[in-house]
Amino acid sequence: KGRMYYWKANSQKFYYCQPGGYKNEIFEFDLSTVVQAGGGIQAILTWTVDPGVGPDDMIVFLFDTGEFLIYQGDDPGNVGYFEQVGRWSMPDPIGIRCSIPFGADIIVITRIGYVSMVSVMKGVGVQGDYPEFSRKIARALSEDTLKYAAYYGHEGIQTDGGYLIFNMPDSAQTSHQYSMNPNTKAWARIEGYNAITFESFNNGTYFGDAHGRVLRIGGYNDDGEPIALDAVPAFNYWEDPGNQKQMVAAQIISTHPDPSLIALTGIADFKIPVLPNVQPPATGSLTPTLWNEAYWSESPGEDNYYWNLTGAVQAGTTKGWHNVHAFGYAVSLVVQMKVDNQIIQWRQTGIRFRSGGAQ
Repeated sequence: KGRMYYWKANSQKFYYCQPGGYKNEIFEFDLSTVVQAGGGIQAILTWTVDPGVGPDDMIVFLFDTGEFLIYQGDDPGNVGYFEQVGRWSMPDPIGIRCSIPFGADIIVITRIGYVSMVSVMKGVGVQGDYPEFSRKIARALSEDTLKYAAYYGHEGIQTDGGYLIFNMPDSAQTSHQYSMNPNTKAWARIEGYNAITFESFNNGTYFGDAHGRVLRIGGYNDDGEPIALDAVPAFNYWEDPGNQKQMVAAQIISTHPDPSLIALTGIADFKIPVLPNVQPPATGSLTPTLWNEAYWSESPGEDNYYWNLTGAVQAGTTKGWHNVHAFGYAVSLVVQMKVDNQIIQWRQTGIRFRSGGAQ
């Protein structure tokens, strides 16, 4: 609505300017008679009910207790033009940059995970002990926030590519991130971005570190080095939770030019061992073909030759079974690879196992 809003730490009052201004005459608005859980204002947010900017935009006052008030209107000094819409409560937020606008929603970083504000308003934001939005990584988030909540740098951003990144500072100078693909709802942990803040600029995503440097996220290598990937699909009981399984082989169907350079490690019962190092494929461009749209060939020189003993980059979908071992009730796989100036599509995972019986 064109107004600047300010607030003080540990206060229930906010301050606002005339439309279009940011200084000179500043007015006070006291929320102490409205808030019920006490505490001070942690953040003031804009909630966009529709995808754009319009009359449905509202203002959210989020308190450090997790209580939040939503108001509608454009003039806090006029009772008829600034009215309370409602009051809700969520777990305690962390940090003053604790939110990410996400479509017609706001995702808030809290002490028990990432919470959808709209889901809280519908009564389904937190089911049981964990927020629904980040339930897939609930255990990791719970452990991290317990250890690292006091550090500066808890914030999030939606990148120019659409991915959500939530910063998790784990010391005064280092951090890791949790990232979600909004299309698949799949999560990943990122290491190496020792960020204390993120920002978008000119269709790019940047972060600043504790040394005063500003670095850009993106591209197909890691500052000239291959990008390392460690991925763990969900553990699976294979519809037989009462019996153990012995994993014997696995394969990845992907556009990786040399499947022998994909490291596969069998794991069981939610335990992840020390992992080996892997080598990147030869640098080059990939022009992948869709699975089931190209014929397999084992003859060198043919257009669709999918396996190259010299390691040079070839186009197409590749596969290759690896001997792996794991024994337990729930089994999965650690998939490791490195990419260097390539886009590799991971299309399918295959696992072979035999029943080990009950123990």
